[in-house]
Amino acid sequence: TQCLGMQALMMVDWICLYGYSMVPYLPSTLLCLIPFHPWIWICLIVATVMSLLLVARNVASTLLAADTGSNKAGPLLVAIIATHIIFFIVLKL
Repeated sequence: TQCLGMQALMMVDWICLYGYSMVPYLPSTLLCLIPFHPWIWICLIVATVMSLLLVARNVASTLLAADTGSNKAGPLLVAIIATHIIFFIVLKL
């Protein structure tokens, strides 16, 4: 599939990456059962950073290689980072 006119990753790859990127939240949910708010913040921040790194490391090189002079990969990577931050905020609310 094309994303912003770039033939970078198949839709199955995107779905698998985002599925695997949710794995750090599994142990984090168990650790968040400890009723200490700073600890919960730390657990969620660590899980979010690990999830973001998993997606960014697997997507960035492919997007940058597929982006031939159109400068669309950078804003797309920023959007991926922003969605992870929004997901963190929603989890914390």
